Amino acid sequence: MNTNIAITFEAQCCNGKQPEIQWNWREYQHKHTLFKTSTAEFDIDLDDGPHIIRFELINKTNEDTTEDQDLAVIIKDICINGISDEKIFTKTQYRPNYPDPWLSQQTTKPEEILYGHRYIGWNGAWELEIQVPAFEWLHQTMGFGWHY
Repeated sequence: MNTNIAITFEAQCCNGKQPEIQWNWREYQHKHTLFKTSTAEFDIDLDDGPHIIRFELINKTNEDTTEDQDLAVIIKDICINGISDEKIFTKTQYRPNYPDPWLSQQTTKPEEILYGHRYIGWNGAWELEIQVPAFEWLHQTMGFGWHY
């Protein structure tokens, strides 16, 4: 079933360095450097059932966080078949790769999976799991009650 997915990003740079993401989804297996605000849009024929849209922040180092700057990706919006809703973010997961020495200095270990997270500030994978047909999945995700 034809499904349109659009994800809007805001790039935060640090000392002139831009964030790079690696798409790891179906035939989209490529790196992309983000500049300012941009939208990745996919218009793709998907089989009925679950699908995971996935990208990774790949180029952050410990030096990419300063007192007033942080290399990061902020997910501003997710739009499925022309429908954008905050509840779609409840279906997202972020698995940060916490760096050392930061991780070893924490007295309380951070969560391995962050749900509904929009600020991608460490290298790691961000995923959105959707179901096709998307209109049924959106109906359930947005809490519109009964569906056929």
